[in-house]
Amino acid sequence: VPAAAAILMLLIQFGFVFAPKDFWTVTVLWSALALIAAAGPPGYAVIAQFFPVEQMGRGLMGILVVEGDTVEPYAADEVLLLRDWRVDTEAGTFSNFLTKRGASRAGSFGNVRSVNGAMQPNLRLPAGRDCRLRLINGDPTRILDVVLEGAEAAIIAIDGIAVAPFPFDGWLLGPAMRIDLAVRAPGAGPGARLVDRRGPEPLVLASLEGAGEAWAATPFDPRPLRAGRIPVPELAAAETLAFDFAAGAGTLPDGAEAGGLIGAICVSSEDFWTINGAGWPGRDHARIPAPLAVLQRGRSYRVRLRNLGRIAHPIHIHGHSFTVLRSDQRALPVHHADTVLLMPDETVDAAFVADNPGDWMLHCHVIEHQETGMMGYVRIV
Repeated sequence: VPAAAAILMLLIQFGFVFAPKDFWTVTVLWSALALIAAAGPPGYAVIAQFFPVEQMGRGLMGILVVEGDTVEPYAADEVLLLRDWRVDTEAGTFSNFLTKRGASRAGSFGNVRSVNGAMQPNLRLPAGRDCRLRLINGDPTRILDVVLEGAEAAIIAIDGIAVAPFPFDGWLLGPAMRIDLAVRAPGAGPGARLVDRRGPEPLVLASLEGAGEAWAATPFDPRPLRAGRIPVPELAAAETLAFDFAAGAGTLPDGAEAGGLIGAICVSSEDFWTINGAGWPGRDHARIPAPLAVLQRGRSYRVRLRNLGRIAHPIHIHGHSFTVLRSDQRALPVHHADTVLLMPDETVDAAFVADNPGDWMLHCHVIEHQETGMMGYVRIV
């Protein structure tokens, strides 16, 4: 898609301008492309990530949008990339991307909030028409509670995969998570605001403005998108796996001093976080640890994801998509997702078909948590 290609190209160019000029290798995580191929009818919006985290922090990321899942075209189709920037506004330089204090807690938050690289932009949409907004949390750290004020809206896709439309009255959006909205644009002039409610005070992220002559009002009733071809797990025959996400022995206690930086991706000696009691890599980085589980190709698995701590974790699997079944804390619709947010002390039950052979990462998408232990992989044979 020309527009999506332009977004991807511009963001990659931006990233290379600011990337350190040294020996770092730029690695693209193509795990989501397998999902694009498996999903059948397109419409899967993904983040192409580049590591180490400093490159990601400087903006080296891109968006791929595969079209073709709409039954009827929308009057507008816009991508909204939500992220922070850690910058020293007086010096005009980036701040430290990773800190021990941030890594051992909820993360090192940015001080400049942005949508598509701009602070509180105004988005012009065809007045009174139904439009599609693709919201992507591209931040390495921040979890948002997004809501649209002043306009009718429905969630029509989660992590790029269609869901039966349901009213959008707020959604927790962790790093790497995406939602697609059908939105009835305001009439001529300003009239709606995208707001993050998670924080001491609600923050306006962007405003929506109706442009042109408004169409005659009709009931807001968005049609479902074409469903992706995600394998359906056989729950009755599924083996159950348990993954516990918890603090490690190295987690700093409240009030402890936490100065200094930690190293590039997954080479930190800190062990702040664990999966099933083990931090990545658990020793001297000389060898890759054993997989968290060895799975049989084509079999269905139920997965119990448990957060045993006080910090939220968006858990991301590569190469597959979970069918999210239930939470013990929140009312969630059954849906497909490659990133599942675990709130403090929350358990989420999910399932998937292990149809993609290979070694696939399972990790927290708060990148500082990933780099300090909360990472592993499953092997499908």
